[in-house]
Amino acid sequence: MDTRLLATLAVLASRYSFQVTALSDAAPGALVLFREVVIAGIGPGRSGALAMVRAQEPPYVPAHAVPVGPTGLNIEFALPSPLGLLSPVLGAGSPSASSGRALSLSSNPDK
Repeated sequence: MDTRLLATLAVLASRYSFQVTALSDAAPGALVLFREVVIAGIGPGRSGALAMVRAQEPPYVPAHAVPVGPTGLNIEFALPSPLGLLSPVLGAGSPSASSGRALSLSSNPDK
């Protein structure tokens, strides 16, 4: 699974209850990690969840995030670029680790 999708689901799960109803790579037949998810059961908090997903900073901004049915969302990320996005974010020898910069994924849509 694409790490951006995993991080997005983790942030959503910290604030909302939902069920994952479908996973896709958005490119049938391609040997790519899952980059698309359909979630359902968010209920009245769906508009807040959608706003939170759309308010993320790159590289966590999805290519598409739209309502599905009465209580769901469809979230899809573009192909990762650079490919390093699929590797550990703060490896021991990475420039980010040595510079002290940290990965940030906000659960606050007002940021």
